[in-house]
Amino acid sequence: MRVGVVNGILYAIGGYDGSAHLNTVECFDPMTNTWRAVASMASRRSSAGVAVLNDTLYVVGGNDGASCLNTMERYDPVTDSWMCLAPMNTRRSTHDVAVIDGTLYAVGGNDGSSSLNSIEKYDPEANKWTCVVPMSTRRSSVGVVVAQVLSL
Repeated sequence: MRVGVVNGILYAIGGYDGSAHLNTVECFDPMTNTWRAVASMASRRSSAGVAVLNDTLYVVGGNDGASCLNTMERYDPVTDSWMCLAPMNTRRSTHDVAVIDGTLYAVGGNDGSSSLNSIEKYDPEANKWTCVVPMSTRRSSVGVVVAQVLSL
């Protein structure tokens, strides 16, 4: 399972329950201290990358129990609906994603046979993935974070 936060609501997305990969999504509202189910993804997936961009959730890649995925879906909390978008160039799970300046980056992971050093970026305006310079080391089960440096 992976999580994302949109407008103060926590979303628990997909995962593995011990017997099946899940496409279900639940959200937690800390103001009411309640969980509720929302629309399910089109694909079952665990070990996917999740990021928030423009008040929507992006779920990228992962594993459906049979293979690593290159597919991506976007969730709109306003309409409670998912939309399938352009697939990545590389199938990957156990990777992470981050947003920098309105662009989504998928970093590392595993393609089902080996760890990856590749990085791809997604342009939401063009609905297109592009490969960027790879890392020097292959990494799976990777985590990424975007930090803003403030001047004093």
